[in-house]
Amino acid sequence: MMRLLIVSLVVLAAVVTVSEAKKRKKIPTCDNKNLANTQRPVCTKPLVKGRFEKGTSCTWTCNHGCVWVMGPRTRYCKGRPGVWKKSVGNGYQKAKGIKCSCRSCTDQPGDWPGAAGHDCAPMSSYSYGTHCDYHCPTGYNQVGIAERLCLNGRWVDEDEGFECIDIDECAEGTDDCSDDATCTNTPGSFTCACNDGFSGDGVTCTDINECADGTDNCDDGATCDNTDGSFTCSCPDGFILADDDLSCEPEPTGEMPTVMPTADTV
Repeated sequence: MMRLLIVSLVVLAAVVTVSEAKKRKKIPTCDNKNLANTQRPVCTKPLVKGRFEKGTSCTWTCNHGCVWVMGPRTRYCKGRPGVWKKSVGNGYQKAKGIKCSCRSCTDQPGDWPGAAGHDCAPMSSYSYGTHCDYHCPTGYNQVGIAERLCLNGRWVDEDEGFECIDIDECAEGTDDCSDDATCTNTPGSFTCACNDGFSGDGVTCTDINECADGTDNCDDGATCDNTDGSFTCSCPDGFILADDDLSCEPEPTGEMPTVMPTADTV
């Protein structure tokens, strides 16, 4: 009796196992067929052995640079043995996947206001999804991003706060002007000009010897002394510089000198 009971239990267990295995095999699934010009779908259930289980919903998007033309973006795995359907009202209808249009751009990307150019080489045709990034001219700092995308045969602007801001090389100290020159900022660049008393191109400045050149304006009775970028006038003993710093006058001793300084006596 005990042996018969054991045999019966073993048979029952085997039947249950086979039945459950058959149920598992009969779970409806849908194919994972790739749709043309689409990215990998986002699905509510994982892919198992190359198929999606019934009840899975997947959403497809067109490849970058393509545009949706027709067909449901989201489909649902329904029925037996498992087919993709779209939602219609309160029900579902069998449906093919989305259709995307992907055309190349035959025009050039063109200019961007304020930009110096872009990184796309000149071509007769640009494939869909091509990005051309624009950059600022030399002497400007770039803020944000400016690019054009080839979207199904036409160029579309993608502006993220793009702006070119002039660099003030003079204020930042990145100019190469001489220490004896004045730096002036200009749009995208700067200029250098030698200070008074110096000559040169602004990058290199040389002191002008006004005394040797005779361009000083010291009085005939005064001596010209060259200084860096200028000159000074001095007087002989018994005389001092007048308020104009150019001519000489007697020292205030209370007595007039017998001889006023001249060019011959200095």
